[in-house]
Amino acid sequence: MTEEQKNKLLKIEGLTRVLLEKHSQLKEELSELRNELLKVNEDLDECHGEIARLQLENASLKSATAVSYTKDEAIAEKERLKNLVRKIDKCISLLK
Repeated sequence: MTEEQKNKLLKIEGLTRVLLEKHSQLKEELSELRNELLKVNEDLDECHGEIARLQLENASLKSATAVSYTKDEAIAEKERLKNLVRKIDKCISLLK
């Protein structure tokens, strides 16, 4: 084997090592991204459940508005609705 062939072989071996290292790094990154995706999907499912629950609660509240409230009850319900809207906004922000 000539010196030129040996040099080319060494260069190919070096490039192969670099490719293998990069491949290993990418596999690790892919694994991390898959785990992150699983967590995000779990959070998303949780938010969907919370949204469904809040929609049912909202429907109940809408039907309850037919009943007369005292001023204090109306203020309390308004505050409760604000809290529900904040929760919905939080779920929506988690989806983004």
